[in-house]
Amino acid sequence: MPNAVLNFDELNILTREQIRDKVEAEIYSELPEKKVDRKRCEDIIFDLLTMAYAYGLNKAGLELDQSLPVNDGLMRESVYGETAGETAFERMTAHIDAASPGIESGGPTAVDSATKLIDQLTVLIDTEQHRVANEGILDGANDYQRQHPERIVMKTWQTMLDDRVREPHEWLEGATVPLDAYFYTDGDRALAPGGFQSAALNVNCRCELDVTAI
Repeated sequence: MPNAVLNFDELNILTREQIRDKVEAEIYSELPEKKVDRKRCEDIIFDLLTMAYAYGLNKAGLELDQSLPVNDGLMRESVYGETAGETAFERMTAHIDAASPGIESGGPTAVDSATKLIDQLTVLIDTEQHRVANEGILDGANDYQRQHPERIVMKTWQTMLDDRVREPHEWLEGATVPLDAYFYTDGDRALAPGGFQSAALNVNCRCELDVTAI
């Protein structure tokens, strides 16, 4: 299992283009050897997800005006958490397994298979980093709530307010509920963006929580 190294001076969530650049550089560098380094791909995913978690925890601390330490156990639980019964790393393995025969064959087929794999891993990482960031916000807010039982922490669902937001998430824009309450939409529920049972409500989600204490 990789070790987490967090630099709070560089916390951010990468754009999809930045993620694709990282994945593309890794996959294309391995094409001459006709293989994909699974361990290296796992390390890339782990590094980006731990950074996303720390981003979420830091965001909660800024909004609640309190420094919130990283709980390594909670962070790993989030990074290795399941969505629809699978972890990000299991889905990564499935994508690599499907692409490997084409990559190992060499020639134009290898390039086509590599490009498809890059697309799949980019969407996977982009989706998962937003889920993990929101779980970091939740964990930080819960830590704050335990330290300040006299206060009530509320969370608000924020969309990107553009034409890419899916309708079930538009319905949640600005919805504010207690920290331990669910958001309900389209027959599903979640404690935070990225936490629905339905993959259709999670994949490509860019929504984020805001938290406040009253």
